[in-house]
Amino acid sequence: MGISRDNWHKRRKTGGKRKPYHKKRKYELGRPAANTKIGARRIHTVRVRGGNKKYRALRLDNGNFSWGSECCTRKTRIIDVVYNASNNELVRTKTLVKNCIVLVDSLPFRQWYEAHYATPLGRKKGAKLSPEEEEILNRKRSKKTQKKYDERKKNAKISSLLEEQFQQGKLLGKSNICGRIIFTWISGECCLKVFILEYESVIMCGSLSCAYVLKYKYQGSVFGVFNKKVFTFHKNYK
Repeated sequence: MGISRDNWHKRRKTGGKRKPYHKKRKYELGRPAANTKIGARRIHTVRVRGGNKKYRALRLDNGNFSWGSECCTRKTRIIDVVYNASNNELVRTKTLVKNCIVLVDSLPFRQWYEAHYATPLGRKKGAKLSPEEEEILNRKRSKKTQKKYDERKKNAKISSLLEEQFQQGKLLGKSNICGRIIFTWISGECCLKVFILEYESVIMCGSLSCAYVLKYKYQGSVFGVFNKKVFTFHKNYK
């Protein structure tokens, strides 16, 4: 039989049956869902209309994660699926679908931040640095280079809520999947405070006049939003 997206095989609104007066058409077909799981990368190509290709992700273990406010994108590991607004079964089976909330590894972003600002991030007081980290943070620089880093440090401060995330080594976000996962992470302090309120509706207003409503709390932590388009929060958002 196969999956069909046509309507001529369905009954009329009056309940009457329709006579099939032509065979099935290729453009009316449907394909099964990918049901992407966390695991070693497995992506199948599907030949579609016009000879084009679609990429069906069956298993993924990493994705591109974008820290919008810092204009930094890094490939990072997906750790776990922690929430799905539509279905708890998708959380139990750890299925990656659009708009699911997942935990990802924060290490690539911490490394970038420390190299860019020469400032430690997400480290406990008195924590010992490895020789490589010591070299990055405390290396001797020329006056010109040091001046550049001093200017950067003026804007290097981030929210204490984000620091907690980095201390845990895990960040939360939302996914959009098309053979891969693209993440966007929001880091506005005013938004983060609202996110950790239990079962509180949050409307995120982006530059594209789009809004998402989320209700979620996970271990008192913040979570980010990933979508194909990066949504930036207005400074005056309350």
